[in-house]
Amino acid sequence: MEAESQSVYSPEVFSHASQKPSVPSAADAVSHKESGNALYLRKEYPDAIDRYDQSVRLDCTKPALFTNRAAARFALFNDSGEVKHLLLALRDAERSISLDARWVKGYYRKGTCLSSLAKPVEAADAFRAGLQIDPKNEQIENALQKVEVQIANTPKDWEDAKTRGNESYRNGAYEDAIGWYTVGLDLLGVRLTDGVDVGANRQSDGDEKKEKPSHAAAPSKNIAALLANRAEARRQLSDVKACVRDCDLALEYEPSHIKAMIRRALAYEYLERFDLSAADFGNALKLDAGNQIAREGHRRVSAFAAKLKTERD
Repeated sequence: MEAESQSVYSPEVFSHASQKPSVPSAADAVSHKESGNALYLRKEYPDAIDRYDQSVRLDCTKPALFTNRAAARFALFNDSGEVKHLLLALRDAERSISLDARWVKGYYRKGTCLSSLAKPVEAADAFRAGLQIDPKNEQIENALQKVEVQIANTPKDWEDAKTRGNESYRNGAYEDAIGWYTVGLDLLGVRLTDGVDVGANRQSDGDEKKEKPSHAAAPSKNIAALLANRAEARRQLSDVKACVRDCDLALEYEPSHIKAMIRRALAYEYLERFDLSAADFGNALKLDAGNQIAREGHRRVSAFAAKLKTERD
């Protein structure tokens, strides 16, 4: 939707006659508008829009007509999912405001369209403009409250998402932390399902070499940091297999990521894969000989790994 929302529809062209309608034309326009309203109530949105179109061709000076058509186009967008209807609804809302800067419904319709186009800040501006005209408008007040929640839950960038995830982690809200780290990965262009990277940065064939991010906005170290953090949140929930998968991916992006090594080592220890755990702790110590967690972990699991090796031999 975001890509399509960048499209800009050219302004609607109105005839000179519709801009200065005669009395009979204005009356016919009202008749078409009322027919459109009836069709809208029956949820026959394409037919309603057609009637509104006929009304506009006769009289394009009434803001209510444009907000009515915007409502029908918005409903058609909800039914079909086609963004073109949403963009045309936005154009109608803006046209109604241009006709009457105090037309409150125009600001409401504009705000709802912008919110659906994932532009919550601009939507909030539209709703606030409507409330300046009608401060007691409950419909707009409710819409503004919802969009403010949308703004609060929309990170500015991957770092903001990571910060939110870290805060949730510190508060013990590990599931929320996982959600924020996943949002951060999404903002970096990485799509993951059950620990498998299916985004543009990874080949679909598991035997093929994973492509590293090619744009500066998503260096491997940032992706690895989010994956390693998400792995730790999953480990805290005892979802150790998912923790291992995230660490595997983190180390594909950043082979020397110490935190990913240590967290995978801890997960392997939980899974009683002591040989793998010892190997990860050992590799972490090669990169940071003073790392206390790696040192204690390596000492702890090495004995188990040696014992298992002896038993196998």
